[in-house]
Amino acid sequence: MDRMDRTDNLEAPLAAPAATPDRMVTTYSMWSMFRDCREKARLRYVEEIAPIQRDAAALRFGDATHGCLEKWHAGIFDDSVPRSFAMQAHIDGLFSDRSFDAEQRADWHLLSAMMRGYIRRYPRAVEPFRVLMVEAKFQDEIINPETGQPSRTFTIAGKVDGILEMKADAAVAVMEHKTAALIDGAYLEKLWCDTQIMLYSFYVGRALERPVTQVVYNVLAKARLRQKAGWTEEEYAEKLAEAQAKNKSGKSSLKRQLPETDEEFAARLDEWYAQPGAFHRETILVDQQALSEVQSDLWEMTKSWLAASARPNGKGFIRNRNHCFHWGRPCPYWPLCSSYGNPNIRDNMYEFRPAHTELGVDAEPTETLPF
Repeated sequence: MDRMDRTDNLEAPLAAPAATPDRMVTTYSMWSMFRDCREKARLRYVEEIAPIQRDAAALRFGDATHGCLEKWHAGIFDDSVPRSFAMQAHIDGLFSDRSFDAEQRADWHLLSAMMRGYIRRYPRAVEPFRVLMVEAKFQDEIINPETGQPSRTFTIAGKVDGILEMKADAAVAVMEHKTAALIDGAYLEKLWCDTQIMLYSFYVGRALERPVTQVVYNVLAKARLRQKAGWTEEEYAEKLAEAQAKNKSGKSSLKRQLPETDEEFAARLDEWYAQPGAFHRETILVDQQALSEVQSDLWEMTKSWLAASARPNGKGFIRNRNHCFHWGRPCPYWPLCSSYGNPNIRDNMYEFRPAHTELGVDAEPTETLPF
């Protein structure tokens, strides 16, 4: 079977080196965190502790969106059915408590409308590519760019949302799904700085033995519309009294605003997602110099990690205090760091969580499967 003919198994791993339990599995997330703050990386990836998750709703919506896109591009949902009833049934199952959970109800409305709009905008039959793999995982060597030799200490693992083959010229591309509150010029300009996808493009190309020449960013906007709650009887009585007091006749034709029905809200969301700016595809060409730079940067970070690890008592993993409030809010590890490891704070605000949970792996090499 041809190495690129993967339509029989769109979710198989890309590649893995021989089993090497003595080497540490790493991810881009780990190296990015190490670059920002070494102590933060030590806490997360050496001690394997993480803040107790309190933003489950936001994580749920992001996971649900990626899951829908994964299944859509894998061809699991039939696009011959208007609005894809199978897709809607899947979303209904994700938010099964929506009848009494207000957050689930809002997310259910939003994701349903988002995917209805997406299916209308991008019918599979007219896509300029065919999908080779979805949620493609890889694990590979970290290579010394000067000698070509692999690291004896680390490997790297990752996952890309999709691997495509363009119909026009058979070029290989990586697809990256993103959701954004606003898709504007400033947002799109930042995509050029996406080091992670450049690094992953290099490793996907190694696994396929064909270079990745472009990245297709598949951006979906999150509508900020909210279902109108309407007025309660008490609110209506108060507003009616105010309106009557302002009228010389003491009367008013003010009518009570009733709650917006699901059908009315869905129609308003559908109208919003019919706008041109609700979805965007941005293609960025993969530059060979950029690939060389990210490989070199990764290798330099492995040397820095080894140097930090050689220092006793974790002294090599220094704190970057300039990053504690980098995004205008405290780092998730700030309570622990600022208390200098207070055990009460550690026990009440943090939990054990295995490294690289975003990959669905437990730091073990995945099985190598032939293409």
